Amino acid sequence: QSSRCASVSRSTRTKHIVVLGGLLLAVRSFSSGAMAQLLRGGAAGSARSVIDVQSPRLQKDGDRVGWMRSVMSGLPKGGVGPFLMLDHWGGTYGPREAVSGSDHPHRGQETVSYIVQGGIHHEDSAGNEGWLREGWVQWMTAGSGVMHSEMHVDELWENGGTCEGFQLWVNLLAKDKMVDPRYQDTPPDRIPKVATPDGRGTVSVIAGEALGTKATITTRTPLMYLDVSLSG
Repeated sequence: QSSRCASVSRSTRTKHIVVLGGLLLAVRSFSSGAMAQLLRGGAAGSARSVIDVQSPRLQKDGDRVGWMRSVMSGLPKGGVGPFLMLDHWGGTYGPREAVSGSDHPHRGQETVSYIVQGGIHHEDSAGNEGWLREGWVQWMTAGSGVMHSEMHVDELWENGGTCEGFQLWVNLLAKDKMVDPRYQDTPPDRIPKVATPDGRGTVSVIAGEALGTKATITTRTPLMYLDVSLSG
């Protein structure tokens, strides 16, 4: 299966490569050797070819977060289904500067929040509440509809600091659009990690399967979501 796109940021060293099904997204830069290993199947288990390279532009995201790279913004519409959006976001704030995402609705889709640094406090209209810290993943199936907020944790608001993460939107199949909302809040110690065959990389298996290792998170739409850290 060929990847649909490799999307690259402008930083100087390998840090995160996110693989979504047949879509390969390098949201921070990589070395040619590390990328060659990944394309040979080091993370996904089969050979892949890069069809296009996109460079997501660093931009402001209104008042909600400090900065954002909209990784899929340059891709053809309808060409990367079921994925609707992948944003890499973050900001470094002083005390009482962090601005969060207030109440807003989701319906007929899944939203996936992956926290790299800092923390987010989640609360919704059904009374669900949770705190997502570094390395946590929240897989929210909105289904028939939910109103929720994503606020920075109290210590970030009071003391300042850095918050960074990814948010993915996954379209639900027509038969699943009105299912009951569901949450899978998953701490990092429940996200399987596996080394690449040459020992030069680590794959966090957020959804799907890689290198013979299956994710603990279950999805309504079969897909693969990996965070691949490479060196060299």
